[in-house]
Amino acid sequence: MAGSNPSHGHDDSGQSSDADSTDYQHRNFVNLVAAIALLVIAIGVVWVVKAMVADETLNRCLESGRRDCVSIEAPPRQTIRLPDN
Repeated sequence: MAGSNPSHGHDDSGQSSDADSTDYQHRNFVNLVAAIALLVIAIGVVWVVKAMVADETLNRCLESGRRDCVSIEAPPRQTIRLPDN
């Protein structure tokens, strides 16, 4: 067995024979899922930071003693018409 050389996954050129068996479709799918997950996390972080900034702004306004920190919109006044009898 002096002439035999076990390849252990390599062909005669020294490159891996597993390179052709890579499942690029699955790899692309996993990369897409990872990118979507990172995008969702980034959007969540931005949303939380904006909510914290709005809360801090409201707290500063209230601590300064102002009473008009939050605008409350009232529905427009409507005149009630009574039926003529």
